[in-house]
Amino acid sequence: MSGWAPVTVNYTTSDGKDFAVEASTALPDEAVRALVDEQITVTNGAVLPVTEIVRPTVIFECTAQGQAVNLTPLYEYPPGTTHTDALNQAGYEVTQ
Repeated sequence: MSGWAPVTVNYTTSDGKDFAVEASTALPDEAVRALVDEQITVTNGAVLPVTEIVRPTVIFECTAQGQAVNLTPLYEYPPGTTHTDALNQAGYEVTQ
């Protein structure tokens, strides 16, 4: 599934359609703190702004081989929506 973000999973639904679902969640607070500490260390003590961006959960139509049919998302849900929850909310039942 090269070319997709690491948080993307391919699914086949009960009606035989194939989708790539990209879903990510926010880093836990302790991970963010470690990232900030690492940034400060790497920059010799200079404080850099750190922005945490959590992308929405998106569903793309794809082939059975995982290649995109179109790079415009068919559906978009709030950040933190899981892969399967997004497909269920779009009206699909996951079979694979």
